[in-house]
Amino acid sequence: MSILPYLVCLSLGQGMSDQGMVDKDGEVRQQIEDCYARFCKATLGNDIDAVMGTFTPDLVWMEQKDHPIDREAVRKELVQFMASFKPGSRFWVHIEKFKIDSDDQVEAYAASHFAGPDGKDQAPGKPKFVFHDTWVRIGGVWKNSRAIVEPWKG
Repeated sequence: MSILPYLVCLSLGQGMSDQGMVDKDGEVRQQIEDCYARFCKATLGNDIDAVMGTFTPDLVWMEQKDHPIDREAVRKELVQFMASFKPGSRFWVHIEKFKIDSDDQVEAYAASHFAGPDGKDQAPGKPKFVFHDTWVRIGGVWKNSRAIVEPWKG
């Protein structure tokens, strides 16, 4: 018995699977990366309203596991955090791991990085904070509903 028909079907199937398909995981991941970019831009621009706009109204923020901080306390901490940046500083977030829970919920494990106006990374090769964030899509817009924030321990 020849395996040629099997190989033909296999090769046709591979060619067809790439045509017209959308990389949903990649598309959603890019949307969350864009959310982090907006968060960083608003942080550097000292725009607390835009920063807080990246979160849901019922945000759960924990700097220690099982110790949530209310939204107003988060706002105050972020105002202080934003004030620590000098003009010309850089701030970015890199997604380390990414998991789609459903069409409207994803988990992102991310790390934040900073560089001063001189362009030097404040902790070369090491993130300042690590996050485990839960993003939910509300009315077509991704918002961060839960943030577990920890200093990097490396």
